[in-house]
Amino acid sequence: MRETHFLKILPEFFEEVKEGRKNFAIRTMDRDFNVGEAVVLREYDPVLQSFTGRFIHKTIVYLITYKDFPDGICKDYCVFGME
Repeated sequence: MRETHFLKILPEFFEEVKEGRKNFAIRTMDRDFNVGEAVVLREYDPVLQSFTGRFIHKTIVYLITYKDFPDGICKDYCVFGME
């Protein structure tokens, strides 16, 4: 079964994803991200320290990790493309 990852996203980045200008994420590899998995980006307001109730569903379509590119990505981080 396909994993679904629920992730916080700051309001300014939420808007960029919503508008279609941001189709990638840089994240710590604190979970086992894989191509084909679902991502639910939940808008989080750091001032109020709570979720706003807005969210966007995406799918991971590309993934690169430190293992793939040690000269360009910090250990314990990844970059994934989403659509």
